[in-house]
Amino acid sequence: MVSDAFERFGISRDELEKMIRAQSEVDAGINEFMENEVVPYWRSQSPVDSGKYAASVKVTQKAKRGKGKVAATAWYAHFVEYGTKADSKGKDDRKVLTKQGWKVLPKDTPTEAAAPGQKTATHFGGTIGATGGVEFDGDE
Repeated sequence: MVSDAFERFGISRDELEKMIRAQSEVDAGINEFMENEVVPYWRSQSPVDSGKYAASVKVTQKAKRGKGKVAATAWYAHFVEYGTKADSKGKDDRKVLTKQGWKVLPKDTPTEAAAPGQKTATHFGGTIGATGGVEFDGDE
């Protein structure tokens, strides 16, 4: 007869298997919620220029033990979320190369914070995590 190590703690093998199945069902539900609710909402709050930022929003961490993560993965996502300071400290205008050719930007052209991640977190009762994604632990 195989000994069940959890029996001495008052947990049967059947109860343990039931808890594991329940947790995997919870994680599957969270994954579905992130994919079908959080990602589309974040994209709807995103500023549209080329559409690349919104397209970069995705589930970056599948749910595990009730926690998952959605984030924008574009390299410039933090600029969209938090904005920028003035572009130029010099006295002259600045030339930048764009897809349409060279453009002249006037001195001091900061980008305002759009905060689509924060808007999404607030909408769903979560927070912006330290690593930049929306975190929600389901306690509310």
